[in-house]
Amino acid sequence: MKKIQSILVIALGVCAMLTSCQELDTPINNIPTIETGEATEITATSALLSFKSENGKADCSLVYILSTSPDMNDVWESESNYIKDLIPNTTYYYMAALRSTTDGKNNEVRGEVKSFTTLSSIRLISVTSTSWDGSQEEYNPDMLGTYLFYTASPSIYQGHGNMYVEKNVIDGKIGWKLPQEIFPANTNLKMCAYFPYQKGNSEEYMIPFGTYKYDEDVLWGTSDTLNEQTPDASIQMQHTMARVIFSITGTANVLETTIITDFMLANRNEASGIPTYGYLNIYTGNFENFTYELPITRSTNFHPTDVAKDIEVLMFPAEFSNEAALLTLKTENGHELSVNLPQARWEAGHQYTYPITYDEAHITIGDVVVEDWNNNKGGDITIND
Repeated sequence: MKKIQSILVIALGVCAMLTSCQELDTPINNIPTIETGEATEITATSALLSFKSENGKADCSLVYILSTSPDMNDVWESESNYIKDLIPNTTYYYMAALRSTTDGKNNEVRGEVKSFTTLSSIRLISVTSTSWDGSQEEYNPDMLGTYLFYTASPSIYQGHGNMYVEKNVIDGKIGWKLPQEIFPANTNLKMCAYFPYQKGNSEEYMIPFGTYKYDEDVLWGTSDTLNEQTPDASIQMQHTMARVIFSITGTANVLETTIITDFMLANRNEASGIPTYGYLNIYTGNFENFTYELPITRSTNFHPTDVAKDIEVLMFPAEFSNEAALLTLKTENGHELSVNLPQARWEAGHQYTYPITYDEAHITIGDVVVEDWNNNKGGDITIND
């Protein structure tokens, strides 16, 4: 009898152990397991979090626990999976958690810790140029003017117009420092840059330039697809002017005492011909609102010989008829000779060479030679010069 009782006690003990093991394999209070999902739709200031669970949330509440520290020592929580008001260019650590309360006892199960990094604010990371031999190189000037537009229309984004931007050392590398931190929008923006910079009203995007007295190699470039996912601008600049060269040689009849001191291009009609003043539309990169009254003048000092002397002028893109403009050369003793400039169309980024033959009695113009100016591929902001 005692032997039978001992066997029953042992059997009951085994059953109790088996029952206990089975309970340990069952989640406490039926809280399901949870996995932390991936962060998506990350911007400079927001992100969308997710979780995975075989049983969904069941009767539990879902929270996301976040921190800026890998050890999660400064956590805060969000019941929404849309996390906003974040700091740009910052790494956040997070995990999903399910919670329930049973018989006054709080229970929680957590997923693994994951991380994401918010996007940075808008940056101008490179501005390049093309040298005369056609090779790409870093843009040489250490400053330029920039504008931020909405891509779809010439509307300046949040007043960020005509910003003076300098080349600077950023994170140990040469970069371009915007005057303030600018956060991208949820629509495409367009950064436009130009050189040389002119201080002016940040709400105006028509910049004045003149060719009548000085040669300015006006450059322009754009980056068209800046947004929360792609905040970095890389600009390729291009020439907005035409390069016109007057290559002057003298005949055997030229006196040894002849010194050409003045070069002039003048329109016969003050309302048409070769424009000498205009405005660069920073949104399009084209010149508009031309005037024609002022003559283009350059000082020189050379004796014309059989070796060509080049006079180079940078001109607005233009199309003019035969005899619309007059080229005049003046010597130091007051002698002037003029000739009509032939019909032409000058395009931005092209070079036009006019062979000029000077005689004491007249000037003649040969056939113009047209060449590309190693440039003019605007793009996402290379400066070609």
